[in-house]
Amino acid sequence: MNKTKIDDLTTFLLAVDAQADAVALRERSYKLFAPKPGDTVLDVGSGGGTAVGELLARGMNAIGVDVSADALAVARELHPDARFEQAGAEELPFANGSIDGYRAEKLYQRPPQPRRTESSSQAGESSYSPRTGTPPSSTPPTPTSPGRSSSPPRPSSRIREWRAAMARCSPAPASPTSSSRGGSC
Repeated sequence: MNKTKIDDLTTFLLAVDAQADAVALRERSYKLFAPKPGDTVLDVGSGGGTAVGELLARGMNAIGVDVSADALAVARELHPDARFEQAGAEELPFANGSIDGYRAEKLYQRPPQPRRTESSSQAGESSYSPRTGTPPSSTPPTPTSPGRSSSPPRPSSRIREWRAAMARCSPAPASPTSSSRGGSC
């Protein structure tokens, strides 16, 4: 990406992060998962690194993770003392139990295109399992990478506590006409 486009991206990311709603959402996420100074916390989908910078200022060992090399270039320029890793949320490069908490405010998901099965191709339909990314009739893939187990990693107790707190709380409605339950902690 050329310098002009990086500057445009930086301006955009900073403008989004400066919006009152974005500031309030970040503050709410910090309150809900209540990281303590010294905790290692991730900001998954870190973009320009605003939350990472704020968490570092609060004494956390904050690490930003994003799939976009361009966003990470901006984040590293804006927060040169912070650590940023290029990775997707589904393949975080950290050992089990090494993270005390995480936040994932701005993740955009793009599911793979549905695969056609032989029977659905004849009918002109797609058959797709979003959980495995394969047609339901297929056998789910098994991990083959060294060091990977077939069961998902267990979240740390802090992450389980944060998830429980999130389940008890519902976000405030976006507008008076919102159908959301609303609420607070």
